[in-house]
Amino acid sequence: MSYIGKGQAFLTWAQKWNGYEKLNAIVADSGDLAVVVAPDQSSTEKYIDGTAKHSITFALTAMLDYSEGSDSVNVDANALMEQWCDWLLEREKLQDYPDFGGALVTEVQPLDQYPYVAMTYQGSKLAKYQFQARITYED
Repeated sequence: MSYIGKGQAFLTWAQKWNGYEKLNAIVADSGDLAVVVAPDQSSTEKYIDGTAKHSITFALTAMLDYSEGSDSVNVDANALMEQWCDWLLEREKLQDYPDFGGALVTEVQPLDQYPYVAMTYQGSKLAKYQFQARITYED
């Protein structure tokens, strides 16, 4: 399956999560969510039979309200991002993986232990939150 085909399969799978909207898109408005795939998807291991082990690193990127105060705005944003992590962990437990057309998906693994603020935008009261994960497959 081509990279584009895997991208479509990944998009279909990721949209099962109830907060997800876009793939590889720019998020600019409060509430925008996108899963962004890292550009380097090289083989990690090559086997004698010609197959290889690959990984796709991706991040849920969300533009959410941000506060410098002691209110619950940032807590609410982190809670949304943690739901994504919980969903990924549940996919792994159920072995519910994207259908990469014959490739054997072996793992979905969160890479971060906690969502983080990637950037704050001064004056706009918005922040870009991210949470990274990886899918490992063989073909």
